[in-house]
Amino acid sequence: MMKQFCHIIRSWWIMLPYFLPITGQIISLGSCPSMPVVKDFNTRAFLGMWYEQEKYPNLFQFGSKCNTAQYSLKADGTISMMNRHESKITGIESGVRGHGRQLFPGKMQVRFPQPWKNDAPYYIIGTDYFHYAVIATCSEFGLLKATTVWILTRDRHPRNVHMTQAYFDMKHAELSVAFLEKIDQKHCAPTKPPFSNLI
Repeated sequence: MMKQFCHIIRSWWIMLPYFLPITGQIISLGSCPSMPVVKDFNTRAFLGMWYEQEKYPNLFQFGSKCNTAQYSLKADGTISMMNRHESKITGIESGVRGHGRQLFPGKMQVRFPQPWKNDAPYYIIGTDYFHYAVIATCSEFGLLKATTVWILTRDRHPRNVHMTQAYFDMKHAELSVAFLEKIDQKHCAPTKPPFSNLI
């Protein structure tokens, strides 16, 4: 029995390099942890435009810059999300719209049409609503879990104190800051006018 288990573990680690390019997320053994979320999360205060400052590597944002995320409340109570970025190579802007529904304060079930059409849990693990926010998601497949984290700020060029608070919230949630990569927010085109908080 032990020999079979060791064989399974060895097989997963052999296959791991093939999973990494597909998901582009941080892959590790184990199940997704119980993520802490913002107490008494205020959805309306969270709405509006955010600038992406740092994130875990992921395939669907590869080669991007000037990343933004915009959240609006729909009439049916669900949340509309518009993510935009520019290509570092072509300079062309592209975007994708997703939809989320709040499962409980601080946790949403989110779906984007690309690259995968399945639902994913989004946890708001830290925010002061006015300066910064930290969002994390984790999915399981077999013996592995895939984790992604984004640090968002209200200002394109935030103060260090707000980034420090975001790092603190990540560490409190036992999420490593070592995997973070910085988003280039320099020489970006003017931000598109925000759509209404209620659409």
